[in-house]
Amino acid sequence: MRKYKHKGQAYYKVNSIESYNIIDTRKPLGKFIHIYPYGIVSAIDNEDGNAWTEDFTTRTRAISWLFQT
Repeated sequence: MRKYKHKGQAYYKVNSIESYNIIDTRKPLGKFIHIYPYGIVSAIDNEDGNAWTEDFTTRTRAISWLFQT
């Protein structure tokens, strides 16, 4: 898990095992992205423990969705 910032707010880049565990256990809380080898970027918004997820074709769109910008 590697920490990044977007306009002063933190999000984390996670691997496939970490992303599965976040969705399955709803922990840890926070905002996450996982980039698949074939280019799809999954965004996981788990700030409230509900692990909302969306897939995107670019990292920019995923981050925009996470932070609603």
